[in-house]
Amino acid sequence: MIVLATDTSGTACSVALNDGETTLYECVSRTPKSHARLLTELIKQCLAFAEMRPQDVDVFAAAVGPGSYTGLRIGIATIKGMAHALNKPAVGVGTMEAIGFVYASFFPDREMFFALDSRPGEVYGAVFDGQVGLGRPYNVAELSEAIGGRLVVTDAPQKLPDGVQWIQHTISLAPGVASLAARGQITAPIPLYLKPVFKTTPKNAGAVHKKSD
Repeated sequence: MIVLATDTSGTACSVALNDGETTLYECVSRTPKSHARLLTELIKQCLAFAEMRPQDVDVFAAAVGPGSYTGLRIGIATIKGMAHALNKPAVGVGTMEAIGFVYASFFPDREMFFALDSRPGEVYGAVFDGQVGLGRPYNVAELSEAIGGRLVVTDAPQKLPDGVQWIQHTISLAPGVASLAARGQITAPIPLYLKPVFKTTPKNAGAVHKKSD
């Protein structure tokens, strides 16, 4: 079984191919705010490296969150579009589950706390003790108690309390998404938003303008 997976939940945009047991190829871009422009190209590169065509993929998978609202929509829409065009299944994998899968291979038997950047003053957090839950938004004031003595994996160290042990989250998650999809640890390919989408009003909304002669 060939799984093509994407992760666009954070700053990095990544694609991976998995043969049901191991990662065959991985392509990553860390260029900020470029997911819409680069994701399709990364998919093409990954398939080319593996000497495969889109038709050779059996399952298409995407990280579904929590994470960037815009990034999640881009990744999921791309995967669902390819799957629909090829009459193949599209599945989702939770971002926290993918992080747990990836980092457990580096720190076996170690309890961890995952803290992903969110809105100002908040992180998306989840405890990992061999398995990981959905997670939830944490105010930075709650983090000391939530972390306890666990190792923190984070992309927002500036939000952590003093005195905790932490490592920077820099590993791309597409291989983890692909591996979990191959194992059947999946969910629906729908964005997972732990909080309502934050909406802003344009500065000039409702303003009356007069066209000059």
